[in-house]
Amino acid sequence: MVISTNQKEAMAKKVYYDFTGHRIGDKVVVSAAFKWHLSRYPKDHIIAIDDPHCHGSRQATLPSSVIFHGLIDEVASKPPNGAAPLALGNLWIRTPWLARQGFYPSIVLDDAVEEAIIEQFKWIKQPYVCVHILQDAPYNRCRNHSYADMKEVILRLGRVGIRVVRIGRNFNNPIIRCTDLTQQRLTVMQSACVIKNCKVFIGGDTGMSHIASAVGVPHIIGIYGPCDVNPWRYEAKQMGCDVEFNSLPSVPPGRLTSITTVSYTHLTLPTKRIV
Repeated sequence: MVISTNQKEAMAKKVYYDFTGHRIGDKVVVSAAFKWHLSRYPKDHIIAIDDPHCHGSRQATLPSSVIFHGLIDEVASKPPNGAAPLALGNLWIRTPWLARQGFYPSIVLDDAVEEAIIEQFKWIKQPYVCVHILQDAPYNRCRNHSYADMKEVILRLGRVGIRVVRIGRNFNNPIIRCTDLTQQRLTVMQSACVIKNCKVFIGGDTGMSHIASAVGVPHIIGIYGPCDVNPWRYEAKQMGCDVEFNSLPSVPPGRLTSITTVSYTHLTLPTKRIV
C-alpha cells in the first residue's frame, strides 16, 4: 500500500529537540520551530530535552515545561527510544527562514514568578524602559557594549523624566540614577518578567533581547555589533534556507520595532538618536 504525503503528515510520531549546550537566546527562538513543526505535523508528540547545567544553570530557570506550554508534550533528561530528532541546523539561519514562513518566537512565563515580581516592585505598573548592558559575551567579544556609553544612554533617559530599569548580571558597577536591579541577582525567569512589563527594551546581541521579542515587548532597540554573513552562506544553502545569517530579534511585521546597529570596534553610541 502506498501512503500519500498527506497521510504521512497525519501519522503521529515522537520527536525530540535536545537543548544541551544551548544558551538562553538559542532556547527561546526554538519556540518558532515548534510552531512550524506542529503546523505540518499537528499530531506529533514533541519532547524537550532540557540541559540544567548549561550556561551556569541559567537555562534551568527557563524550564521547557513552562516556556513552551502548549507547544510540547513532555520534558525528558535524555532522548527517548524510538523518537526522532528535530533537526533545525544553525538556529540563526533557521529563525529568519521561519519568520519568512510566518513563524516567530514566543514563550510563556511563570505566573507565580511574575506575580511575585509585580508584588516586589510596585513601580512595574508604571511605564519604564528596560536596559540590559551586555558585558559578558562568552564568544565574539566585540558584541560587548561600552559600559560608559550605555550608562550615558541611561542617564540621558533619566534626565528627560523616563524611568529606566537596568537588568543583568552583577558586575559591581551599579548605576545610581536609575532602578538598577543588577544587585538583586534575579533569575532569568524573574528578569523576563521585568522585561515583559516594560514599554521599551534596549539590549544587545544576547538572550535578553530575544526574550523581549518572545514576550511581546512593543518597542525593542537592539544595539548590535557588525556581523559578516559571508561565512554562513554555504551552510544556509545546505539547509535549503534562502536567507542570510541573522541574530536580530525575530518580530512579527505588525510590531513597531526599531533596530539600531553600531560597530563596536569604534563604538560611539548614537545616544541622542536612542533617547
